[in-house]
Amino acid sequence: MSEPKKVDRRKFIYAGVGAAIIVLAGSTLYLATKPAETVTSVSTSTVPTTVTSTSTTTSFTSSTTTKTSTPWSPVKLTWVFPGTSEPERAWAQNLTNHINTVHPGNVTVETQFIPWANIRDKITVMLLAGNPPDTAWMQFQIREFAKLGSLLPLDDYVAEWDEFKQFEDFALETHRVMGKLYAIPTELGTGHMPGARDDLVKEYWGKGFDAVKSWDDWIESARAVNGKKPGLYGFALYFGNLEWAGQHVIDTLCLAEDMDEPDLIKPEFKERWISTFKLFKSMYELSVPGAENMTLQDCFRAYAQGSAAYIPRTGAWLYGNIEPLNPTLPPDALTFRVFPPGPHANGKSYWRGESRGDCIFKACKYPDQAFEMIKAMHTKEFCARFNGIMEVPCRKDITVDDVLKYSIYSPPEKFRNWAQKTIDLLKLPRKKSYVMPSDATSKRIIGTILIEVCQNKRTPEEAADKAITDLKNLWGTDVPYS
Repeated sequence: MSEPKKVDRRKFIYAGVGAAIIVLAGSTLYLATKPAETVTSVSTSTVPTTVTSTSTTTSFTSSTTTKTSTPWSPVKLTWVFPGTSEPERAWAQNLTNHINTVHPGNVTVETQFIPWANIRDKITVMLLAGNPPDTAWMQFQIREFAKLGSLLPLDDYVAEWDEFKQFEDFALETHRVMGKLYAIPTELGTGHMPGARDDLVKEYWGKGFDAVKSWDDWIESARAVNGKKPGLYGFALYFGNLEWAGQHVIDTLCLAEDMDEPDLIKPEFKERWISTFKLFKSMYELSVPGAENMTLQDCFRAYAQGSAAYIPRTGAWLYGNIEPLNPTLPPDALTFRVFPPGPHANGKSYWRGESRGDCIFKACKYPDQAFEMIKAMHTKEFCARFNGIMEVPCRKDITVDDVLKYSIYSPPEKFRNWAQKTIDLLKLPRKKSYVMPSDATSKRIIGTILIEVCQNKRTPEEAADKAITDLKNLWGTDVPYS
């Protein structure tokens, strides 16, 4: 059987293919960078019921969704989607086409594109102005808005939805606040996991990333790579965003040093703070220069070009970020895994879900229709399409073959091992008590302290004291991550 031809990249991206656009939709960390909000209105009343894909897989149909028998009058719903690029707009158009196959003529969707970096502030302004969206696709921001009382609990709706039992409990946990469910997950992100150019690690260290059993091993392997040729470094760090820099530290403490959120302000855990700051200082000394100003996209570029062996925080979607920058790099050259365990973790390390999904704002005038829209977006087919970018499925009924069926890469079979690895993550130990923090102030505080350590302006011991004190002063007794 001949190998399918690789789709021309420009045509592939701008054709409005849902499967391709999902890649950019799922890039929550770096693609949506335009500062201004763009609004696109899309009416679904006259759109064809099938969107043909230019990829080597299948067309976007509603074959797995049953049409509603409820005779609704036409309504308009606003849906916030975090992105501003042309491909993301095309993906949103495809989604509204799909919704129209379920409720033809009854729903007009106005898609509001907001960059990830601005989504919290923009929606807050909309709430204060009394004009929030009806629905939104978000990540950890869902917990924040739920705690403010701005979102509609979905428990009554899912009680009557037969397909709800197919969703992974772990994915749902990230959208529960005080016992109530506030969103339906699309996929399980793994952005806290480190990634490796395994080809470089094996070439210069003699073993792959899977052979790293401790932080000492990790630094040893990075030193083995660092400087072996001009412009080659052990790590690529992105501290240009203080929130992300602080998130690095918090994830490491909770997942690789076996801490829980309340432990972050306890003096008896100071040694774990010290060890973590020391780790990142060692990484910084082996990193591509200028980490203080680097963005994640800068790191991916260095990584794709073979200038760095490790990115300490990227996840299963690593290949989706690297492939556009270096299409000739084979998937087996890359790998990802849970964080190596720290010195106080007794050999244990965990991963957490950072599920992204759709919620309904309490002010929505048509919640029934909004939930039907969400159901249409979360069929097995649609979620499998999203997992075609090689993220972790949020539904129990999605198999490796389903993922490959909707793979955006050619030939799909080439990515079977990668797809299997994402699904196998569901078997690994997970820290159910820890979800991605939404407290931006705390993360900026820790990010600032981390950079001071890396620049020798503060010792790891001093940094640990300051981190514990500053967080305790900020939080009091109310840990915002719980």
